[in-house]
Amino acid sequence: MLQLTSAGGTYPVQTSPAFFNALHPFLPMSYIVDALRRLITGGGLGPVWLACAVLTAFTAASLALTALSARRRQVWTLDRLHPELSL
Repeated sequence: MLQLTSAGGTYPVQTSPAFFNALHPFLPMSYIVDALRRLITGGGLGPVWLACAVLTAFTAASLALTALSARRRQVWTLDRLHPELSL
């Protein structure tokens, strides 16, 4: 819901409260909405390429975090090998 309200897709982000204006540049959907507006109305492709770069960075960061999490869970400890029995 934060992305929907701070992206400016339903209504302009300038009319929303300051909290959503502060979140606007940090969420990926904001870049998607700006790029789609530029593609629909015409104009330079600079914002579209910026949106592609930002989304690629978000994807790479998410995949790296997922890989680190999976790697961390892959390490076996004695507690995971021999859990305590409780009856």
